[in-house]
Amino acid sequence: MSVLTSVQASTDTGVYIIMASKPIWSADFLEGSRPFTVPLLYKLFNSNFILIAFFQSIFSLLCWSFLAFQISNVIKSRWLKIPAFTLVLLFSLSENIIQWDSVLLSESVSLSLMALFLAGWFWILNSWKWQKVVYLVVVAFFWTFSRETNAWIILMIGIITAVIAVWKGSFKRYLIIAGVFILFFATNEISSNTGHRWIFPFLNILSQRILPNKENTSFFSKNGMPVTPALMRMSGKWASRENWAYYRDPALKDFRMWLHNNGKSTYIHWLLSRPYQTLKEPISNRQRLLSSREQNYFSPGFSPVLPVLLNKIVYPTDHLLLVILMLIFIIFEAIGLIISQRVYWYNPAWIVLLFMILLIYSHAFLVWHGDAMEIGRHSLQVSVQFYLSLWTAMLLTIDCVYLVKSKDKATRKRDVFIK
Repeated sequence: MSVLTSVQASTDTGVYIIMASKPIWSADFLEGSRPFTVPLLYKLFNSNFILIAFFQSIFSLLCWSFLAFQISNVIKSRWLKIPAFTLVLLFSLSENIIQWDSVLLSESVSLSLMALFLAGWFWILNSWKWQKVVYLVVVAFFWTFSRETNAWIILMIGIITAVIAVWKGSFKRYLIIAGVFILFFATNEISSNTGHRWIFPFLNILSQRILPNKENTSFFSKNGMPVTPALMRMSGKWASRENWAYYRDPALKDFRMWLHNNGKSTYIHWLLSRPYQTLKEPISNRQRLLSSREQNYFSPGFSPVLPVLLNKIVYPTDHLLLVILMLIFIIFEAIGLIISQRVYWYNPAWIVLLFMILLIYSHAFLVWHGDAMEIGRHSLQVSVQFYLSLWTAMLLTIDCVYLVKSKDKATRKRDVFIK
């Protein structure tokens, strides 16, 4: 395996190593500059790059295999089960996913945990058992603390789950899951604020999207941000440039005071003050968010598993518009089935699919407005979620259409026999 001979480190790798050297229950670990799931992995393997990459590869294979099994398990048509399992497994072997197994960042672990998380939902909705609830909660915990945006996704899932549980009396036991998810988000938010994890990405946004625009800069100035020549010198640059001037330059001392006291609230106020642009920007930048090709993190020894043509089929980033149109068509087809056949009662997997589709834009929104740096890498999970939703929607739609037609055919035969 190439992962054993070649791994790709990054700036964040050093941060994980430093966090892994701290005691687990210390503030430096639990409230560090990154969420603690990945540093915990580094601690487990004593920051051995080869072992970490090897674990990421095996863990990815196991997690995606379990998701493939659960999706095939919720498919009712027997003839479609093996193709469903094969399709999901091939998707997980696309280079857009497996290339991250040898990269020492959070992407591989986060994607694998996302696969486990989705598998857990398919599993638990197929038949409720408390053991499955424990599994789902444990996976959600580590997934929440693997990437900052995951905590917000967990919050949204918790809120939607709570609403459904209140609306449908038979789902009230899901309130427990919803409450735990919201608690996970709150815990991560406390950790993030204490560790000031929001500051670096905000400074990137300030440099790239606020300071180069006079109108945007004026809004922040009116909300107390001291606009000085030292600050304007950072326009168009990244947060670490000028020898980390944002953090060290004495001329920016007043700015740093404002940043810690009012930076986050002012940014949220700015986003809310321009709702149309705020909501439109993730859609306008869909190519960057769904292609995941802006940053090339392939390790030197990486070689794709799937043939080029097959890779392009299972992960069709080169035909984004076509995929979007296909997904829209399938969604409308699914809506028709939901209305006419009440498929969510026939197969609860439709509920998971609905969550997956609804959260695509929300996830893209969080990535776009969460940081201006390395959009292609940060949006990887959005891209995976998007294409996985396409294939899952297609499988469930084919399954439902086939069974509905089989039922109609059986009904017609019965009527003929009776006559």
